[in-house]
Amino acid sequence: MTAVQTRIFELMSTVTFHDMSLSELDAFTPKLATAVRDVVADHPAIVAFLVELDVSTAEVNFGLRFSAVDPAFAEDMANEVLDEAVNRAQADGSKRIEAEREESVLVVAQ
Repeated sequence: MTAVQTRIFELMSTVTFHDMSLSELDAFTPKLATAVRDVVADHPAIVAFLVELDVSTAEVNFGLRFSAVDPAFAEDMANEVLDEAVNRAQADGSKRIEAEREESVLVVAQ
């Protein structure tokens, strides 16, 4: 096994939803967490995730743990997972929700 195959990486980001109030974010975050769970089920290299509302900043903390993934692809995978999860979470036909992923940090977890 190569070093990349044996390492676990964690990517943490904050996600801003500019068009949502804090109360709307509070209601949306559990839907987003459920959608992220469903999306990562299709990505065996993602072994854990975090979706939680930071009420002090009105941003969502978003994290993914990758196993056996080249870190060069982690950012793209995170964008794909977040975009798909947002689409699934807003499946009620309401206006399009735009998410902006900011402040990403990728670290070696093991």
